[in-house]
Amino acid sequence: MRLKLSPLEPLAYTCSTFIVTEDSRGIRQWDGLELARTEERLRLKPDDFPIRFVPIAVSPELLELATIRGRCEWLEANHSSASSAFVLDRDRPELAIAIPAAASNASFDFDVLSVEGDRSLHLGPFSAEPLLLGLHLFPEYGPQQISIELAEAASPSLVAIDLLPENREEMAEAVTVLALTRNQSKKSWSYLASSPFYPGFRYRKHAGADGSPEPWSEIQSPFERLVLDA
Repeated sequence: MRLKLSPLEPLAYTCSTFIVTEDSRGIRQWDGLELARTEERLRLKPDDFPIRFVPIAVSPELLELATIRGRCEWLEANHSSASSAFVLDRDRPELAIAIPAAASNASFDFDVLSVEGDRSLHLGPFSAEPLLLGLHLFPEYGPQQISIELAEAASPSLVAIDLLPENREEMAEAVTVLALTRNQSKKSWSYLASSPFYPGFRYRKHAGADGSPEPWSEIQSPFERLVLDA
């Protein structure tokens, strides 16, 4: 719109913004407040819109391993809930989530799916603030320390076991041999989980000089102590 003013007439006008979004309640238009302005060139900032934009990004290291399915949920002025779903992957490593300015209790939840599609983890809830998703958020990733001990009723005076991280192949350099005795019945073992989808470990009774190894155990949790009965 072109306005014609007399030389003595000051420039003064009002403007308002609107934005159209799609969420769990459908496609909706949000109207902003009327703003009084006097400048010749109208410059709009994010705060001038009736929506709050919250940026989310995923680190390249996590995107090598996973696709993230996110959900933002909030309460509206009438205390009803609404939500918005989104996907972050290698083709779309970052975005800005639009949340109504009048919303409250906004939060993020994430389902993190392995690129193979066979494993998943959950992150959240997080407050709806700018967020970088990375491997550092997963307790399953990185250095793990396991407490290992002999059960009180265990009869052998010496127990030796082989230990192997979940995602390591069975090679001599990957297997740790640990021995426990009655005088030293508790020990700890540390290893590195290179993927949050494979944080566990396996163990088996160590084979003697003339024996063959026993089968490996089921995958064990890194967040529980290992108690050996024999």
